[in-house]
Amino acid sequence: MGFRCYFIRLTTLSLFVLPGVFLLELTPATVDVIENSSVALTCLLTGDVSAWGINNDDSSTIWARIYKSEDGTCQAFGFVNNSLLYSWNCHINGSFTLTLIKVDRSQHGNIWTCKQGFSFSNRVVINVKVPVEKIEVTTPSDSNVTVLENNYELFICKTSYSRPTPSVQWLMQIGDKTSPINTASSVEIVSDDKGYNSTRSQLNISVTREKQGAKIFCNGANGLGSNVVSRKITLHVFYAPNRGPYIDKAFNNSYYKLKENSNCNITCITVGGYPPPKLSWNCTGTQFEFERNEEVGLNLQWLAKRDEDRVCTCTSNHVVAGIHTAIIKIYILCKI
Repeated sequence: MGFRCYFIRLTTLSLFVLPGVFLLELTPATVDVIENSSVALTCLLTGDVSAWGINNDDSSTIWARIYKSEDGTCQAFGFVNNSLLYSWNCHINGSFTLTLIKVDRSQHGNIWTCKQGFSFSNRVVINVKVPVEKIEVTTPSDSNVTVLENNYELFICKTSYSRPTPSVQWLMQIGDKTSPINTASSVEIVSDDKGYNSTRSQLNISVTREKQGAKIFCNGANGLGSNVVSRKITLHVFYAPNRGPYIDKAFNNSYYKLKENSNCNITCITVGGYPPPKLSWNCTGTQFEFERNEEVGLNLQWLAKRDEDRVCTCTSNHVVAGIHTAIIKIYILCKI
C-alpha cells in the first residue's frame, strides 16, 4: 500500500489520539511569510502511515491528498494538484512536504494541518506579511503649494494596506539636504477585512521665508523591504519685502537737481520679498528692470529739458505688502 496524504479545509479542528494511532507534527510551527514568497510545510510522521492531509481553514471542508505510490512516484490529488500554486514531495522517511509557491494576502489567517487516519497534526497559521507598496500625499492634490509666511498649511499622507502596521515619517528637502520634520503629526490607522493596516498621517505646519522653495514629502515603512517615498510638494512661501521701495542715492520726497540737456538716471529699489514686487514709474523715459541678489530695481532714464520739472513716483505692488511708493522731485537747472 502506498503512502497517502490528505488536505482538508475546516472551520475548527480538535486534536485527538486513539489507541494505535500515530502522532503527527506539521512544521514549521509558526509561519511568517512575506507576500509573493513561498513557504514549505512538512508533515513529519512516526511509524507506517498510510494517509495524511492538510487543512486550509475556511467555512467549508476541502480535502486533498498526496501519497507515494508503490512504484515510488509522488502523486497529488484535489486542490493541491495545481503546479502553479503548489509543489509537493514524498520523502524516504515517510514524511511529506507541500510548498505554497506564491503566498498572497488573501491566504493570511489560513490554518493548515495534516492527518493520518484519525490522527491530526498541530495547526499551523499562515501569517502573511505585506511590505508597504505605496505612499501618497492626498492633500494637497497639486505638487506646488502657495502659503503665506507664518500661516499654517495642511498635508496628509496615506500608505497602502500592509502588515505589520506601517509608520509614516515627514521630511523636508532644502537644496541637497533632507531633514525630518519635527512638528507633531496626528496618525490614524485604518484596517481592511483581512487585518491589514493603512496609516494616515496629518501634518499641519507653519513655514517661514527660509523655507521658500523647500520640498515636503513623506516615506512609509514597516520593516519589510525598502522605504517607499511619496511625491514631493514644493513650497512657495509668500512674504513681504524687507525694505523699499526707495530711490537709490536719494531721500524720499527730496529734490534731484539736473542741468538742462543732461542725462537723468534714477533707480527705484526694493529688497527681498517673494514673489518679487512689481515696480513702475509714473514718469516717461526709458526703463530697465534688474535683479541683483535680493534686490529688484527699475531704472529710469531721459534727457533733461527746460521747463520739464516733474515729480516722479515709483510704485511697488506686492501680493503680501500691498502698494507702497517712493517720490523724487526733479528740478531742471537752465543754462544761461
